[in-house]
Amino acid sequence: RRGGGGGPRHDDVPRSIAAAAELDAWLRTSADARSPATCPAGALIARAAVAPARARAAVAGSALMSRLREDWRLGAHLAALRAVFLGGAGEAAHSFASSVFERLDETRAGGGGGDEESSGESRSLFGFADASEINAALADALAADGCGDLPDPSDVAVDVTPPQDVDPTAHAGAVGSRRRSVWGDAGGVGSSSAGEGAAMLDALSRLRLSVKTPWPLALVVPESCADRYNACATFLLQLRRARASVEEASRSGWTPAARRAPGSVSGGPHARALLAELRHFTQALHEHVIGRVLHHAWLELERDVARATSAEEARAAHDRFLDKAQAQCLASPDPTWTLLAGQTRAALGIACDFAAAQRRAGWSARARGEGWEAIPGPGYYSAAEAATRAGFAPVPEGEAERLAGAFRR
Repeated sequence: RRGGGGGPRHDDVPRSIAAAAELDAWLRTSADARSPATCPAGALIARAAVAPARARAAVAGSALMSRLREDWRLGAHLAALRAVFLGGAGEAAHSFASSVFERLDETRAGGGGGDEESSGESRSLFGFADASEINAALADALAADGCGDLPDPSDVAVDVTPPQDVDPTAHAGAVGSRRRSVWGDAGGVGSSSAGEGAAMLDALSRLRLSVKTPWPLALVVPESCADRYNACATFLLQLRRARASVEEASRSGWTPAARRAPGSVSGGPHARALLAELRHFTQALHEHVIGRVLHHAWLELERDVARATSAEEARAAHDRFLDKAQAQCLASPDPTWTLLAGQTRAALGIACDFAAAQRRAGWSARARGEGWEAIPGPGYYSAAEAATRAGFAPVPEGEAERLAGAFRR
């Protein structure tokens, strides 16, 4: 310590008082310190006030961060956001997504069913008329989980934004242009299904989730993060829909009668190849995104929050987590990710289109198969006849070829 020359010792006094006493002793004993050229006022103020203030701010920030982690349960709130927005709720997330898809299918069936002439009208009716049913489905899914790690259902809500006044066959720019280049302007086989998958994805993008964030935790998770979380949630929900549609299409012909009958009901070469490609694409993409967002990025966030010594460091760690999540969910504002997002959503729309085409073929097969029970026949049916009796038919080859061409481009 400078304090020679009989200066007072301050080992047992507060740090700020000790710093002031040390500065005062230096000013009294040093000839250079009294010269304005060698000791400007800014240096004096910084030595006497700024450094101690910063030290006290660091202590206060560390104490606040400790309270955020322990008393206000910051980690539990971040886990709740992950569960609600990013599908980390496991069975509850699957149950909620299934309920949303069922209501979407009900809207489609009510808007025109399998009638090809009314399919254009049914596409315009895709959506959710009332958010109360969606909120009830989410509350039931969270309440039925029972793991204790999910947020209270009263703190979570779902809003349905009004539909935009746009062409229902267009979706995110690239999807609309892709659809027009494949199906043409009008007519032809498959023109009735143009844009149905994109309309389903558009309907899902109208859902907006929200989770209440108490004030102290808003220092780390500000309200502006809701839009970024919803962008990720929308992509994950659309990806779940595309994967569920493809799996439904692949399982729709697995009836007991069709499995026992000789022959095949998998359709022509284009339909079989496209179904295999769509299954691989949707499953691989879903597993990749879930692994990156729910596992790797989440572990990094937990580690960074545990090491944070201030609310600013925790907020920066949360922002980095959202940046990585948006990149993996193709919701980043970066132009490269925007281009990739358009191509990926076009592929997801084609997956939904394929499943919709197979459903229409099944409706037509069921209509043709009505009354077959009264017709006497041999002891068994062919595979195609057995599947038709169950209301299944493969996607027509012309439509499958067009969808395959769009998907592979």
